[in-house]
Amino acid sequence: MKRLISKIINNIGASHVINKNNQVCIKRWGIWTSYFTIFFSKILPIKEIYNIEQVYHSHQGSFISFILSGVYLQDVLKGNKIIRTEHKWFNYLPCGCHHKIICHKPVYTLMFMGKRKLKPTVRLKQKGKKLRYDRFFKLKDEESI
Repeated sequence: MKRLISKIINNIGASHVINKNNQVCIKRWGIWTSYFTIFFSKILPIKEIYNIEQVYHSHQGSFISFILSGVYLQDVLKGNKIIRTEHKWFNYLPCGCHHKIICHKPVYTLMFMGKRKLKPTVRLKQKGKKLRYDRFFKLKDEESI
């Protein structure tokens, strides 16, 4: 049984999202498999803490997220429009969509992301080109912070 579990689970641990200025944007802990990823996250109000805005970014797979505590706004790029929605308990986003999260207090979520299909990218503006995610962010484990 232990061998079967170790074949399914690739990694367990921390993977915080940190920008290139060493500012922690999201604290998260997860379980990675070849088929899905589960994250428990603390999304930080980076505008209030660092006076910066989150950038539009995509994820490796589609995801659903259950908001355990707090509320956030989400801006999604859709063609020539920015669609803003408020999320109090649930969110779904298909793979490849660029979005950003705005919160004024920390938000705790439980996120289930499907199989990895794409490399995550960043867009700085609505019609801007896709840029590599690692030009803006690095992921560190908890011991590095």
